[in-house]
Amino acid sequence: MQTPKLSSLLPKPAASRGILDGRALTQPLVNSTLIRRFLRQITVTFLTRQIQQARSGRTAVSPGGGAGPRGRRACVSPSTWCALGGLGLLGASLLGCGSPEQRAAPPADHVGTVPAPARLRLLTRSEYQRTVSDLLGSSLDVTRDFPPEPVVSGFSNNAESHQMNPLLLEQLRGAALALADEATQRGFDALAPCASDEEQASCARVQIQAFATRAFRRPVLQDELDLLFRLYDRAAAALSPSQALGAVIESVLVAPQFLYRVEAPAAAVQDDHVQLGPYELASRLSYFLTGSMPDPELLGAADSGALLDRVELESQARRLLGTVHAPSRVREFHAQWLGLDRLNGIARDGAPADMNSALLESVQRYLDDVFWSETSSVQDLYAAPQLFLNETLAPLYAGTAPVSGWTRLENPEQRAGLLLQPALLALLAHPDQSAPVKRGVFVRDAILCAPVAAPPPTVNNTPPDPDPSMTTRERFAVHTADVTCSKCHSLIDPMGFGFEAYDQLGRYRTTENGISVDATGAVVDLAEEALNGPFDGATQLALRVADSQTALDCLGQKWFTFALGRSFTVQDRPSLNQAVDQARAAGGSLQELLVALTTTDAFQWRAAHDLDGSAL
Repeated sequence: MQTPKLSSLLPKPAASRGILDGRALTQPLVNSTLIRRFLRQITVTFLTRQIQQARSGRTAVSPGGGAGPRGRRACVSPSTWCALGGLGLLGASLLGCGSPEQRAAPPADHVGTVPAPARLRLLTRSEYQRTVSDLLGSSLDVTRDFPPEPVVSGFSNNAESHQMNPLLLEQLRGAALALADEATQRGFDALAPCASDEEQASCARVQIQAFATRAFRRPVLQDELDLLFRLYDRAAAALSPSQALGAVIESVLVAPQFLYRVEAPAAAVQDDHVQLGPYELASRLSYFLTGSMPDPELLGAADSGALLDRVELESQARRLLGTVHAPSRVREFHAQWLGLDRLNGIARDGAPADMNSALLESVQRYLDDVFWSETSSVQDLYAAPQLFLNETLAPLYAGTAPVSGWTRLENPEQRAGLLLQPALLALLAHPDQSAPVKRGVFVRDAILCAPVAAPPPTVNNTPPDPDPSMTTRERFAVHTADVTCSKCHSLIDPMGFGFEAYDQLGRYRTTENGISVDATGAVVDLAEEALNGPFDGATQLALRVADSQTALDCLGQKWFTFALGRSFTVQDRPSLNQAVDQARAAGGSLQELLVALTTTDAFQWRAAHDLDGSAL
């Protein structure tokens, strides 16, 4: 039987199905020892075979029976072995875990970026949930008990810090079992339909290859297929065919080829640089913009090699921004960038019931409205005069409560853009008073990318107690009066004091304790001179930020960090400048910024390592 081409194996995404009513998804489909044995075999065979192929010049097996596109060799970096040591499958010492990887000099015809090394990227909780939903059509919430990822540079997808651990491995095994059981109960035609007259064993092999190809997000290796076929045959001898397929699904879902995004070695190396292969680029693009596996159209572009063309890459990026997962992925970025998840745990004096969830939804609606609007500009992000209110928030912020649901309040008093959204002002406050230091630190770090050094561990950060005879500004003046504190607080406090017209709930006020509020402030010592200088009230500051060059540049840095799963460095500056200039030429477009990032060298290239073609 002729094996079909990769793109033809991929069905359209199935609609979500409900959780099985009243069914316990806890019984193993086959003996767990059998699963573990085959998982170990598929892992060892995958790694050993790929390294042998890289060294001998052999190519990967495509679903069509030929070589992968453009003769690209399929292999994984030494870091693969190290990461799998954390899975308990292979020893971490085999190829020297922890050895530093250096960036190489950029190709002469590139814009100057020094590409980063390839890293094995473990799927995050949200990426795993979306991926299994797309892969299996499942609506099971299997990541609820997964341990949280470490936060590095403001984001939880840092490839170096997000590593396998025993608790996560146990949760992944349980998730694979639940998902496989659900798939067994539902049937497999939606995953990979077979011809009605096809013999059952042949049909199962077609389904296994189609499923593994989608799960691994690349052409599956023949050795991997052989192991999966053997697992199916052994399980089918003792169980039903559907249970045997469930055993294969369970094994695939705990295989490293599924759990990790591998940026493999390639035959072509240019001045110690390697352009990502089409399947690797497809995964990087899809997980950046949708937080999930590549869809059939994107994998089709990888299959043909067209994705390596910049015009096609840009076209696919624009298309992905219009797909179903893009809005939730953008929300995920905003939540991590701004720390919005912390809203669920705040306590503020005078807060009504359900305020926290209402504030979170309010700011998310604001961000959605700005990002997905036709203009979608950084100027709108920081200057748009609007609030989203429901019956809980309207009485607090001078709005008229809607009969039900949400309403948009245009041109509210003393509101301009993101910085004056009640959710942020309440988040950046103390339980019983405003917090000029928190607000100043936030603007410098999250909005302008000009952070100040953290205070020494010996410093007491407890805010001064409220005093009915003084304003918050007067009580916090001790920071600049103390010589040990003034060096940093002279940069922070003048900016934070500009928000003093907003209390711990983010309500606008003109007096505090019967004393007139002084909301004058100043921006101090920023590289962009137009930002520096005094201002009167946070609205003036917001409008100044909206008109600045720094705001778009800093937002680009944050998106860059999120897109590539690593911290931004000075070596990335040429790629960032390219993306920011492209977005600025489009009127500061937020959507254009994301598209532009995908066409940079930093996004499409990586540093070579010793398994690439130049070192074989």
